[in-house]
Formats: sequence, C-alpha cells, structure tokens
Amino acid sequence: MAKGIRERLLEQAGKFHQWQEITYPGKTTEEIGGAWEVDYPAWNDIFDAFCHVLTQMNAEMEDSILLDEMVYLIARANEAEGFIQETTSQPKWFECLCRRAAASNESEAKWQFAAYLPECSCSQEVRDMILDFAKDPNEYVSRRALLAMPALRPDCVEQFAPLFWERNCYSPELQEYQRIAVLVSLDAIHSDLLPQYLEQAKQDGRRYLLEHAKRIEGELTMNETLTSPAYHGFLPPHSQEKQIDLTPNLYTQSGEKIHLAFLPLRPDYGNDPQWEDWNCYRSILTIGWPDCEQLLIPTLKQIFPVKDPTNGEVQEEFDICFDNWIGKEDWERWIVLVRGNLSSMSTEESIFLRSILEWIETALTYTSVIVVEGNL
Repeated sequence: MAKGIRERLLEQAGKFHQWQEITYPGKTTEEIGGAWEVDYPAWNDIFDAFCHVLTQMNAEMEDSILLDEMVYLIARANEAEGFIQETTSQPKWFECLCRRAAASNESEAKWQFAAYLPECSCSQEVRDMILDFAKDPNEYVSRRALLAMPALRPDCVEQFAPLFWERNCYSPELQEYQRIAVLVSLDAIHSDLLPQYLEQAKQDGRRYLLEHAKRIEGELTMNETLTSPAYHGFLPPHSQEKQIDLTPNLYTQSGEKIHLAFLPLRPDYGNDPQWEDWNCYRSILTIGWPDCEQLLIPTLKQIFPVKDPTNGEVQEEFDICFDNWIGKEDWERWIVLVRGNLSSMSTEESIFLRSILEWIETALTYTSVIVVEGNL
C-alpha cells in the first residue's frame, strides 16, 4: 500500500520533469525564470498524490529520492503555496522536508519553509533553522527568514539587523528590501534599536524604505499594536472607523482551508512589485471556497480578459489557483455586475455580497489594483 502511494507521487513528478524538458529543453529552473510552472496542466494530480504521501506514509522511514522530489515539487508550487500549506499540517513531514530543503539548492522551497516555520508545531531544533535560512545567500530566502524570526527567535533579531542593513551584495533595489525587513522585524519585537534604524532609513532616503520608516514612526506615535509585522493599512484596528468583516461567510463551514484572498496592492509599488507590495495591508479580505464558487467566481469570470495594470499583460481567464491582477476599471465593471444581480439573490446572499462590495469599494479608495489569489 505505502509503496503504491510512493510510486504514484514519483510517477507524477516524473511526468512534470518530462513536461519541463519538452517545454523548456536544456534549461534549468533558474534559466527559465518567472512563474513558468503554472502552465503545467496536471497540478491537481500531483497535489492529490503529494497529500496521500503526507497522510498515509511515515516521514521518518522515507528515502532520499522521494524526499528530494517532494522538496522539488514544493519549490515548483511556490506561486500558490498549496503544497507547503499541506506540509505544515503534518509536523513530522515538515521537519523532514525542511531539513532536506535547507541542504538543497532549491531557493523556492527554502523561502517557503522559512515563511511557514512559525505556523508549524515542530521541534525547537527545526524552528531554530530560521537562523540558517537567514544566512542563506539567496536574497529572498534570507529576507523571508528575517521576517519570520520574531515569531521563532526574537532574541536573535537584533543580532541579524546589522548584517542585513550593511550586506550590500545585492542590487540596490533588493538591498532596499533587506533594510525594510530589518525595520519590520525590529518593530515586531519592540526593539530598543528601532529608533536608530529609523533614523538611518531617513538618511538612506530610498522611497519604499522611507515609506516604511514613516509608517512605523506613525504607528509608534499612535501607540498602536500591530496584529502582524507584515501588515499595515487601511482599516486600523483601534480606530473609530467603521469596521468591515474581513472573513464574511454564508455557505462556507468552519475549518475550510481553500479560499480566495483579496490583496490590495500598495499605490507606490514601482515597476516590479515584490511580495511585500501586495501583502502589506492588515485588511485582507478572505472568502472560503464554497462562497467563492457559488457567489463570486461566476461574475469574476465575466470581466475577463483583463489587462494587468502593472505590466500591461493580458490575462484571458480568471485563475482559481493563482494570482489575478485586477485594476480599478475592471473592478468597477465587476461591481456593476454584482449590483445588477442582487435583486435575484436571497436576502442572505444579498447581505453577504454587499459586505464584499463595501470592502472592494473601500479598498479602491486606497489602491488602483487588487490582487485575487487562490490556494486551490
């Protein structure tokens, strides 16, 4: 039984390797670049086989071939993060694969393990691996590790701050993001070093770094406690503004893991938006899959094709698994569609949709782009 489960995943991984070689002959994953993996047509088959291994097999008994393929698949599924999310719910597997990833060259797997370490109930030994990830030469791996460090090893954040601030081995743009991570992580642990780094950020003067410094200073002035070091933004939790439900549900049951997240892109995202640019707000709207499937996706599909406002590329269809970059004009078309359908809805459905419309309309007063991200 276990052998069959193992062989099924290896077979699915083999099919992916074959497709990769045919589609991008002779190229490594680094040479291909971009989100090329999303074009693979049989991700659902791989995901099913991967989940069977997690739930039906013993992580401590597995061989290097299977472990390497699992790390590889987690790396390739870095856009939706569905594989790492499932792995996080299986601590023994997470520990085993985290060690394997750390010893590999798969940066796209390493940053996911670093980012999800705070969410997994694993041993302290494995949680301490956040320190190794923070020393990784890959800029994004190290940055995600520092951002996760306050939840795992807050005692070490101040030790890493000078390293990240003065590293200067990356492009100016990436070095700016390294310094932003320093501010965010120091703020998360309420470090006494934060004021001096805020002053250094002002002296640096780069746009995004300066924006983060001003935001943090403003929140310190208001004596406001952040709910997460990575989030800030348009619905302050302690303000007198009207609060909007960020997790409305009608048909979704408690414990539903599949969802769509609505992520406002910060207005000054520049020419090349980074992950932090659309994961920087406290007020992220999250809708469970049953509600999405029945009440949201039919109208979202109707506004496609849409043009990505950040790069001008046309997306032909709504993608339930990955990112959908939707600009203000397209959102306004969607709002008109939804409002036109309200009269045919039940009272409960109408109330549910109006709450979502309220969030969308509020968000569009702060941004011109809202990214819809699925984790199916």
